Amino acid sequence: MQGFNILNLEIRYIGIRHHGPGSAKNLVHLLKEYEPDCLLVEMPQETEDLFQHIGSKLLKPPVSILVHDKKDPSRVSYLPFTVFSPEWQAISWANQTGNTVRAIDLPLAYFKASENYSKGLLSDFTKLKFSNPLGKIARLAGFNDPEQWWNETFEQHTAIGDYFPLIEYMMDNLRDLDEPSNKETLVREAFMRKQIRTAAKESFERILVLVGAWHLPAVKK
Repeated sequence: MQGFNILNLEIRYIGIRHHGPGSAKNLVHLLKEYEPDCLLVEMPQETEDLFQHIGSKLLKPPVSILVHDKKDPSRVSYLPFTVFSPEWQAISWANQTGNTVRAIDLPLAYFKASENYSKGLLSDFTKLKFSNPLGKIARLAGFNDPEQWWNETFEQHTAIGDYFPLIEYMMDNLRDLDEPSNKETLVREAFMRKQIRTAAKESFERILVLVGAWHLPAVKK
């Protein structure tokens, strides 16, 4: 797993599948081994106030966070959790150990990339293309469905251990070959990088950054 040191600070990045049982199982193992004093989780920033309830005996998964626009109730998002959601396990662990946990993703209120161009986060997306490289790997492995391939390879039959470096290596190479054209994704990744840099300036010694696997190469920049 990639990490780097800044004086007394170590930052590790791991890529997971949301609601992936293999990811959750291996993350629990890693948390006990690495014991980060700060977790940065790919969750919209406005959900952070609710983190204190995750892992409570009074709140049993599956549950969902509902975020809506007070002025327009039709704009609503559901963020589901269950016991095999890596985010649930990470936030629960932080609450139980008293360590810092933060939501580092772009607030849902600003998820439309067109609303963020004027903020100077990113510009000039005209040359980007996307051809689903995970789908190509799945077909080479004999699968028509990349979701089924990922499930079989990483989630359903994974023994406890550190399989995150393999995912990191794969994603680094795929993103080197092919960047996504989704503008919203690129703005979100720029925002997450900013939150990581902010945390790195504080007094933490071991930071663990938890994001969806495809985002991993982008947030390490």
